[in-house]
Amino acid sequence: MLNNPLSPPGGQTPPGGDPPGQKPTPQGQTPSGRTPFDSLPLDVQDYIKTLRDEAKVTREQAKVLQEQADAEAKAKADAAEAEAKAKGEFKQLAEKHEKRVAELEPIAQSYTKLAELVSEQIKDEIKDWPASVKALDPGKDAPIEVRLAWRNHARAIVAELVTTARGTLPGNRPNPTPQGQPSREELVAANRKELQKSRTYGI
Repeated sequence: MLNNPLSPPGGQTPPGGDPPGQKPTPQGQTPSGRTPFDSLPLDVQDYIKTLRDEAKVTREQAKVLQEQADAEAKAKADAAEAEAKAKGEFKQLAEKHEKRVAELEPIAQSYTKLAELVSEQIKDEIKDWPASVKALDPGKDAPIEVRLAWRNHARAIVAELVTTARGTLPGNRPNPTPQGQPSREELVAANRKELQKSRTYGI
């Protein structure tokens, strides 16, 4: 049997159409398999544009919300840090204050005892003073420094009052002549004697 030169060798079927393993590209589609946007119906294009705009707005809103959340988180972190720092400083101040109080307590106790002792001494000293002077006493509740200042000032007043009172007693002159010195009358008599002697030229 003679071979037909037009028939495929070995009883093979001649290839037809597209190469094997590939599908024909549908009309209106790109080779990548995606339909061009411009080839879509207008209502579909509008819908897609609306979705894109909404997605853009949503992304912007999400960005703003994220920035606000970051700012709030930073503010809280800063506040917590400041609070921790303040607590640390307050603790240091409290410890320093407690230490200072512990140092001053013995001094305060000694001062209190000394003030009570001095107050008793003042009480004993002024018990016989005139009532007009004791009425000016600032009182035992006043600081002891104030009472000491009053006591020192009042001493001079009391001494003057006592001197004046002695001078008014019967038989006492207001200003008695110190012992061992000539009296005023004696001095006057001596001066007269000297004057008379000078007039007689010593005769």
